Amino acid sequence: MSPRELLTQARESFDAGHIDESSHVVEYLLGSFPDYYEARLLRGLSFERSANAAEAADEAAFVLDVDPANATALLLSARLARNRGDDEHSRLLWLRVAEIDPAHPDLRSATDGFDHSATITAATLGYSYMRHGWPELAERQFGAAVESNSGRIDLRLGLAEAVWSAGHFEESRHHCRTVLDHHPNCLKALLIMAHVLTEVGRTNHGAELLEKAAQLDPDYWLARQMYGRLEFDRVRVPGPPVVAPPPVEPAPEAAADQVEEPPASAPEKSIPASEIETADEPDVSSAAEVLYPSESEDTAIGLDQVAPDSETAPSSPDVPEPVILDVEPDADAADRAGADDPKAEAGPASEVERATAHARAGDWVRAIKLITMYSRGGEIEAWEAALTEICDMDSAPREAWEALGDLYMRMSRPQNASEAYGRAIEARSGGGGDQGR
Repeated sequence: MSPRELLTQARESFDAGHIDESSHVVEYLLGSFPDYYEARLLRGLSFERSANAAEAADEAAFVLDVDPANATALLLSARLARNRGDDEHSRLLWLRVAEIDPAHPDLRSATDGFDHSATITAATLGYSYMRHGWPELAERQFGAAVESNSGRIDLRLGLAEAVWSAGHFEESRHHCRTVLDHHPNCLKALLIMAHVLTEVGRTNHGAELLEKAAQLDPDYWLARQMYGRLEFDRVRVPGPPVVAPPPVEPAPEAAADQVEEPPASAPEKSIPASEIETADEPDVSSAAEVLYPSESEDTAIGLDQVAPDSETAPSSPDVPEPVILDVEPDADAADRAGADDPKAEAGPASEVERATAHARAGDWVRAIKLITMYSRGGEIEAWEAALTEICDMDSAPREAWEALGDLYMRMSRPQNASEAYGRAIEARSGGGGDQGR
């Protein structure tokens, strides 16, 4: 498994309310990648759930040093500020998120109880233009935003990315230096600098910055997203590392206890043979009927296999077991598991299939999370087919249409993208409300 696959597993456990299970996976990940900022963010959210405000604040601060425009970390900081009575700071953080990601699912519930309203600003337009693939327009808006609020490092970073995406490498390098002076671990600034330095021939320095970025994002997920938008680049991003699944410690201990107890108690609580026959015969006969459609075949096979024991112990409960287990047990067990196990459908091979499966089931919260996490950096053809199917559904939310528009922009199909963005304006959000349940 890759680190990101483990992180996705931890997120799903967290969203399902299994905080201990999620924390176990996160701690395992951080044992190998202690600066994995997305795992640190999930740990901060777990600390918030357990009312450990100080630890949650530390994790949020670490994440914002790596990603100053991380909406989830900003909202976490806003909630923590409000809990300690600093409503004004909480409101400022909320307004910043409203500019960065106005569709964030937690934005509306982050500051319930006091007056707040968001307006369209130059920063709002800058972030919107970047999401939709128009860096030239974003550059103008971010430039105006930086002039009016030079202390906002996230705006300076947005300007650096817009300029870099437009191909003005030297200017973006200047802005990235300013960002890194304030946030030495800013992942996006490191990746932009790594690319610019590689393009001008300073490959060793670029490789060093890329290696530093890998400590914060071991899968190079953001690097693949950013570099994938370029027409040409000489940066070679390594593949994600392979991580073994985390060990599950409680289960083996419980299993060992269960295995050791029956031998100790079996001699004291022996069951008469007549009771064993009465209890087991219905299960054995029903299983035999499934495996053997003909009574004559069942009898013949049983006599061949248990003839030596049948003379001395005709009623032994151990006799039928070889009959059941010797005839294709794996296929039969797989059929029964597919019919009886409620989780049998929860194993599609890829994020594309998982997102489509969740959408078909009406679970828009999980579907949208997979779409927003993977569609922008995944295979275009697979995601185009999946998003087209998802958006054809009557309840397709705004986020699905926006993702389809972003995908069309990557495919240089601006007319299709404009139509998708227009449908996104008409659709409702799928991050919460009735559609997400």
